Amino acid sequence: MSASVRDTSQRLCILMVACASGAGLWLAIHLYGGLLDPRQVAWLIQGSGDSLQHYMGWEFFRDDQWRWPPGALGNLASEIGTSIVYTDSVPLVAFLLKPMEAWLPESFQYLGLVVAGNLVLNAGVACWVLIRCGVHPMAALPGALLVLLQPIATMRGIGAHGHEALSAHWLLWLGMFLLLLHPRLSVGSALRWLGLLATAILMHFYLFFMVGVLWAGWWLRAGWLDRTWQTPGARWRWLLAGAVTPALIVLLMWAAGYFHYGADGGAGSGYGVFSAELLTYLNPLSRAWFMESGLPSLSYFLPGWLTPVGGQYEGQAYAGLGGLALLAMGTAVLGNRGWRQARLNWPGGMTWLVLLGLAMFVFALSDRVVVGYRVFELGYGSWLGPLTDVLRSSGRLAWPLLYILLLSTLVLLARQWPRRRLAWVLAGLVTMQWTDMLEWHRWMQHRAESLLQQTDPKHLPYAVLNADELKPVWQSHQRIVALPADDVGVLHPYTWLAATYDMSINVAHLARITTDTVVQATSAERQRIERGELSADAVYVLTSAEWAERACAIATVQCREFDSVTVAWRATIQPLEKE
Repeated sequence: MSASVRDTSQRLCILMVACASGAGLWLAIHLYGGLLDPRQVAWLIQGSGDSLQHYMGWEFFRDDQWRWPPGALGNLASEIGTSIVYTDSVPLVAFLLKPMEAWLPESFQYLGLVVAGNLVLNAGVACWVLIRCGVHPMAALPGALLVLLQPIATMRGIGAHGHEALSAHWLLWLGMFLLLLHPRLSVGSALRWLGLLATAILMHFYLFFMVGVLWAGWWLRAGWLDRTWQTPGARWRWLLAGAVTPALIVLLMWAAGYFHYGADGGAGSGYGVFSAELLTYLNPLSRAWFMESGLPSLSYFLPGWLTPVGGQYEGQAYAGLGGLALLAMGTAVLGNRGWRQARLNWPGGMTWLVLLGLAMFVFALSDRVVVGYRVFELGYGSWLGPLTDVLRSSGRLAWPLLYILLLSTLVLLARQWPRRRLAWVLAGLVTMQWTDMLEWHRWMQHRAESLLQQTDPKHLPYAVLNADELKPVWQSHQRIVALPADDVGVLHPYTWLAATYDMSINVAHLARITTDTVVQATSAERQRIERGELSADAVYVLTSAEWAERACAIATVQCREFDSVTVAWRATIQPLEKE
């Protein structure tokens, strides 16, 4: 190949990757609109609890001093002990932005920027990986757009599930790329994997686990390809790579705060509930909360069905008509050519990749296999503990197999069909996918517009947030104590107030928190109220009538009730008139 032809080809590749990335940015703006603006924060108190939890984690983290480990939080859930990790506040971004806190706007959320960045990277990285795997750039672009339009990513964004970090599916594509195109054990490949795993663990643990499975497959395959058992030196290098990488990741997890947590995650709860059904790629319906608010189906054409297990919205992975049509074409080609012949058209590690994806998919199904309306109880979940305790939302592990199938099909077709034919066919599939996603996209746009219109920063949805007469109370106290705090969901406005007035709050909505943990953590404060003692530096948020009556009976205590929650404090300033 001449230098000019090579330069033209490289420019075309760069152009196609840039176009795919631009399409990701456009889709983010199209779906989420003003929610992407980092200065817009008021909608979070109106929206889902998960996005609010993530924003609150950042708000407390940005104003807190650096602690040890660096991810530790001191003022949020102060009686439990937690870190930025367990607020799901995208630790990678939080660590990068905390040193710049003084230069950021007073009201600043990066959740929209994270989702937009992930959609940009999902499309751009997918396009780049397809090109590197042999797909012509003109076909790789529509292939990447088909990946971009997969609802398993857009459903995780702000305003929907609100799991912003879980939209970072570009991490999976990079993992697939490393396994396929860097199969040999070397310093360079080991460092690439270390960087990818480190990035993933600072994004979200579930994505880290998926990438970690791919790393484990790469490590085993590298040992096989290099025949490490034949020479002692090669064997020790292989074992060293397999030990050093996990050790460094564990050290990073400790620094981020994965082990700085005083709560009990509730062993055994969730596996078999938050799973995937066997036909998840075909079903556009689930019991996700937004499917009950005017959205009949993710698909414009297919109604779908409700599975018997309500929590399987976590494993919902509808591929869209365009994605399903692509897989059908690949199946037809595979049937004509045969498995053995098709393997010759794939990169060497594709079989390993498919097997790893299948293993994760089987785990995603859990021990309660759902086929349509039928449930088959296999009962092996207890054998897999504590893995099932950590990965309770197992249905998310259905994502890698879908991407692996899309990648392998695109590579197969690229080596079987002329490039122009493939490019035009894929353009048609993108059109089909876009049309199929119309109802979902319209719902998401309406949701974003509603959140912005319904939430006035000067008049927030909770009465306590608009009680100007309580401002002196919040300003003159150092902490909020919630009791008995057996429902942390009602504490959203009080967590907001604690962040606003630079106060600590004893409990909060966190990942993997249980009622028993909260009750145990607040036992000392409950005993103080039983003795008639309220701290002068604390505002008490009482979520039961019994506790409110006991506290408000104290002569020096002032009380106000908001939405069945009583706010009580010792009058250290000019007392308010009792109602």
